[in-house]
Amino acid sequence: MGVETPPTIMQILILIFLTALHLAPLLFFKTNMWIAQGIFSGIMIGVMFGTFFLQKPLRGIPRNLPLALLFFWVAAQVAFLCYGAQVNNKIDFQHFFPFFNFLCIIIFYICVVCFLNQKWVYLILKFIRYAVIGELLLCVLQYFGLAQFFALYQPGAYQNYSIVVGLLGNGTHLSGFLAMCSVLFLDNKRESYLALILMVLVLFFCSTTVGTPAISGFVVLITSIVVFLYNRDKRILCLVVFFGAIFTYILFNIASQKNISEILSFNGRLSIWEYYLGLFKSQGFAMTGYGLGTIGGIFQKTPFPTAMHLHNEYLHYMFELGIVGITLIIYLIVDFLKKEINCTEALQCKIIFIGFLVSSLFNYPSHLWMVSIYSVFAYGAVIALERGQYSNSNS
Repeated sequence: MGVETPPTIMQILILIFLTALHLAPLLFFKTNMWIAQGIFSGIMIGVMFGTFFLQKPLRGIPRNLPLALLFFWVAAQVAFLCYGAQVNNKIDFQHFFPFFNFLCIIIFYICVVCFLNQKWVYLILKFIRYAVIGELLLCVLQYFGLAQFFALYQPGAYQNYSIVVGLLGNGTHLSGFLAMCSVLFLDNKRESYLALILMVLVLFFCSTTVGTPAISGFVVLITSIVVFLYNRDKRILCLVVFFGAIFTYILFNIASQKNISEILSFNGRLSIWEYYLGLFKSQGFAMTGYGLGTIGGIFQKTPFPTAMHLHNEYLHYMFELGIVGITLIIYLIVDFLKKEINCTEALQCKIIFIGFLVSSLFNYPSHLWMVSIYSVFAYGAVIALERGQYSNSNS
């Protein structure tokens, strides 16, 4: 047997980052939850970037042509826009800061693919599993009005939402996040069954704004289960699909027409998509896009002054990065989906990222730090494990 080497500082930092990110709102409670998680992410990624120069990675950076092309396109676009602003004696914060956030995400991705092996991916997933259970228990406390911290944390800030927002600040985003992590509980452990039951209850009762049901969390959950069973046992998948179809048929027959229309409602998204598609086609920038971060700068001047995001990340980035940018994003996604599954950890991470992609059809998870960090970890872990450049001895 080989001698097991001690963990590196980088591996410990990544583990701390992914588990402690849930607690960022408690550390930076004078800001809202999303900003708090952004501050914590910036600090941790900065520490990891500095540590990168002090430690020898387990492997070099794996070749990733789709990500390289996407990065070059975004960098060139932002450089052009910032140069134009400088020529007019202005500083283009609107486009630079989203690019800076994108650069931080790239740095975190590099740390994941260079320093994590199968053993550490397994360990991190185990810690994430318990962090998600903690999030579910917090949801229970919020539902019964027992999470006293939130009575002090910016009182009244969440009056327009469900009382259950977890540590994401929004019930709908919480539902998508929990559902994309559901694959961590698809095993034969008793605590996993209990966690899944609790997750379904949270999604059913709490994953929405007040009075308006949200279906996005259930779509992500069903997708995760189907992909998992497809890779593990297609016979059970057939049974699940069969009984699921029967249950859905019964449910829609006993539900009132009003409830069905509320569940299937786009909640104003169609009007937003129609407006921005029209703007996208009419201004002559369809090929190049308007620039990363543009929607955040113009949304208050549109007929939808409260819609800072389009609630569809693919349309959002097509508007900002153009046809070239969305093509590169699709290329990255297709390349990812083609990657081979060679261990349980790779399958779990792949399904987490697929859940993120599905959630992007309805929400804006890539604009939320905690969801983005989890998805980038899953993406990078699949690439590291797919390369086969890991060992159980952490060498």
